[in-house]
Amino acid sequence: MSPTEQKGRAAPRSARATRWRSRHPDFDHPVQDLPWQVPSAVWLDGDLLRYQVEPEDLTSDIRSNPWTRSGNAMLREFLDLESGEDASIEGFGRRWGVLGMCKHMMPWVHSPDAVGSTAHRFFGGRDSEGSKQSSRRCRPLQDGASTFDPLARWRDASRSSRAVLNLAAALRRGQHGRMDDWRSVIGFVPFEDRPQNLALMEAILASVVDQLLAVSSVVVGFTWGTGPPQVAFRTSTLAGGLALQLALSAASADGFAICSSCGSSFIPPRQPTEGRRRYCSACRAIRVPARDAKRDQRAGKSRTRPKRPPKT
Repeated sequence: MSPTEQKGRAAPRSARATRWRSRHPDFDHPVQDLPWQVPSAVWLDGDLLRYQVEPEDLTSDIRSNPWTRSGNAMLREFLDLESGEDASIEGFGRRWGVLGMCKHMMPWVHSPDAVGSTAHRFFGGRDSEGSKQSSRRCRPLQDGASTFDPLARWRDASRSSRAVLNLAAALRRGQHGRMDDWRSVIGFVPFEDRPQNLALMEAILASVVDQLLAVSSVVVGFTWGTGPPQVAFRTSTLAGGLALQLALSAASADGFAICSSCGSSFIPPRQPTEGRRRYCSACRAIRVPARDAKRDQRAGKSRTRPKRPPKT
C-alpha cells in the first residue's frame, strides 16, 4: 500500500507495537513488528531525497502522515539500494520512510552524547564531520524548500549494512573479514598492524552495532496490557527499524547466507536448501546461476538435489 493510500489511517494500538512476529515462511529471519510514520510526501531533487511532514492534529485519530510497519522485505530491499537507481531509493522512502539525517551524519533522533561516536562512519561521515557536541536536540537537514536526506548517505548506509553482515558471517567462520568491509564500517582495518585477534574484532563489530542501535533510538520497553507483562524493543523511526533488523540478522546464523559466486552476505527470500548453491540479487541480475549451470553441464555434472525424506 502506498503512502497516499495509507494517508488518514489511524495510529496502531500500542499493543501491536510490542508484538513479536514469528518467523515468516518466505523470510527465515526474526522481524520485530514495529510501527512508525512515513512523511506525507517523498520526492527526488538531484542528489537529494526531499520529504515533507504534515503537522498532526493530536486530538484526532486520523493522521496526516501515513503509518507503516517493519516488514520482512525491508532490510533485504535496503541492502540493494547501494547499487540501485535513485528511483529505487525514492520508492523505498515512500514505502518505508526516510533516514532523517542531521548535520552530525546520523539520524536526527540521536542523543547529544552520541555526537563524536564512530556511528557517523556508518552513514559515510568523515572523522572531521559531526564532531561538535551540542546540548540541543538535533533536527533533520533542511533548507528553505523542505527537509532532505543526501542520497549518498543512503548508499553509504546500505553499503555499511551489507558490510556488517559480511563481517558477522566471516567472524562466524573464524575469519577476519574483508578490509573494505571494515573500512566501510569503522574507517580502518583493525588487523592491518597487529596479529589476527578474532575476539577483538568481534568486540569491535559488536560495539558498532550497539552504537547504531543507540543513535537510531532503539530502546527496550516494558508493557502490561490485556495479556501478561512483556519486555520488547521499541522505535519510532525507519533508522531504528533497520538497525534492529540488522542486529537481529547479524546475531542469527540463519538470518543471512553467503553468495556462492561473489562471497558477499545477503538475506535470502527463503531459507536456502542445504547442499545447493545460493546467489545474491546482484549475481542473479547478471545471470550467474545460468552460467554456473551451463558450466556444470559441460563438465558432465548434474545438479544434485537433496533427497526428500519419505512421507510418514
